[in-house]
Amino acid sequence: MMRSILSLITVLAPLIQACPPGWKENGEHCYFFSLETGTWAYAGSYCRNFNAKLAEPMEAADVVFIDTAVKSTHPRIGEYYLGGGDFFIEGEWIWASTLSPITNANWSPGEPNDLAGREDCLGVVLSGLWNDVPCNISLPFVCELENDFGQETIG
Repeated sequence: MMRSILSLITVLAPLIQACPPGWKENGEHCYFFSLETGTWAYAGSYCRNFNAKLAEPMEAADVVFIDTAVKSTHPRIGEYYLGGGDFFIEGEWIWASTLSPITNANWSPGEPNDLAGREDCLGVVLSGLWNDVPCNISLPFVCELENDFGQETIG
């Protein structure tokens, strides 16, 4: 009996995925690292096609995970979009999905600087430090999805 249960678990375990194919798992979140580029609005729309959002790493561990994953999987990317900006009031940085203040910012020295009065979206450079960037430039991006796959109780 126990052997049958273990055999069944061994067969079924690979079929139960915590995140969709092509997404990377980190705790309660799944992340998709797009090599496709687009404006910040395009990136957000792209993520929503998967019922996801532009990544909003609210915990230090999520920031480190995203940075490490980008460096290891796409080392040539110079900068990418996350889901934050100072869209409504200059200098007040918020997460787009919740409008909550960004409290864990990891800004590059001298940033955010709103260069030429047109940098309102959150970008991350390859060093892992944050930068305010124009929302209309074409950059790769990171999508975030809640990791609730395979967590339903059967029975």
